[in-house]
Parts: sequence; structure tokens; C-alpha cells
Amino acid sequence: MASLIQIGGIGARTPIGGAAAAAAAVRAGLSGVDEHPFMLDRDGRPTPAALDAEIDPTDMGPKRLLALAESALCEVCAPLDSRASVRQKLPVFLGLPARRPGFTEKHAEAVRTGLARFEGLPADLAEITVFPHGHAAGLAALAAAADRLHNLAFDACLVGGVDSYFHADTVNWLDANRQLAGPVSRSCFVPGEGAAFCLLATD
Repeated sequence: MASLIQIGGIGARTPIGGAAAAAAAVRAGLSGVDEHPFMLDRDGRPTPAALDAEIDPTDMGPKRLLALAESALCEVCAPLDSRASVRQKLPVFLGLPARRPGFTEKHAEAVRTGLARFEGLPADLAEITVFPHGHAAGLAALAAAADRLHNLAFDACLVGGVDSYFHADTVNWLDANRQLAGPVSRSCFVPGEGAAFCLLATD
């Protein structure tokens, strides 16, 4: 019989705070939408943005994604005992953006290797598997992790994802395809960024 899977912790980093703060903001109808400090659309208007104000806006690409992901990982791993004599090895199932201008296969690999070197956790990140499937990445990562847990490949793992639209090439691509929020675009959205993880474990 397959073992039940439990959620042992959650963590996030968003433009309006960590997991608890973001949930409270959603309930209160608050958002972190503002204007990007220097990115402009094709008509010279400031780009609307849900931007993490604590990250240097000039940081783009893997460096930005790693800053988001590492904060969320610290929060999700908080329930683990940092005083344990042997640090637990946690496989990671990581959702990433699909290939697009401003995010390439090389960027995805840089995020994966960057997380593998991260040492600020009471656990060792092992066997980081990436799912570069865009909007479907989180569910794909969760399905793969659940399958491995049900088959008792390990007792616990981390599942999550990270994304940021704030790369000059990405914003220009959105603008060229009329997906950037503005007065002349119908099918558009406000670009944002964030990371979220959950700690999954068997009984």
C-alpha cells in the first residue's frame, strides 16, 4: 500500500513577503504592483511590475532567481532540526521557466548548480531535478516527487519553483508580443517574480 504523503513545511519569497505574509496579503486584497525603476515599454512608459524591492533591480538572470529561491528554501526548512548531528539529504524537484528570451538552458543549469552549492540550510540539497516547463512546472515537479515518495525512494524531499520576468530580454519579448500590461494590450499581465517550496514526507 502506498504511503501517505504529508506536507511538513512551506516557504516562499514574493514581492509582498514570505509565505505567511503573502497569504495574508491575498486575503486582504493587497498586491505588490508598482513601476519598475528603470525598465520602459516600447512607448517609453515605466513597466508595471510586481518586483521584490529587497533585490537589486540591476540583478537579472540566475543571480536573481537564486536570491528568491534561497530565501524560500530557508523558510521551508525551518522545521528541520539544525542541531542534528547528521544533516538530512533532501532531493529537490525544481520548477523553472520554459525557455524564452532572457532564460536559456544555460540559465537553468546555473540555477540548479547554484542551489546545489547553497549551504545555509539544516539539510543538504541532493539530486536537484529541474522541470523547465513554465506554468506546468510546479505540477510536473510535484507529480514526480509524489511518485518517488510512494515508491519509497526516500522519506522526504523538497518541491517548488522559482521565476522572475525581470530580465531586459524577457520584458522586451513580452512587450513585442503585446503581453505587457498597458493601455494597448488586451491579453496582458503585470510581470512579477517569486519562489515557493514545500517539504514533503512520507508517514
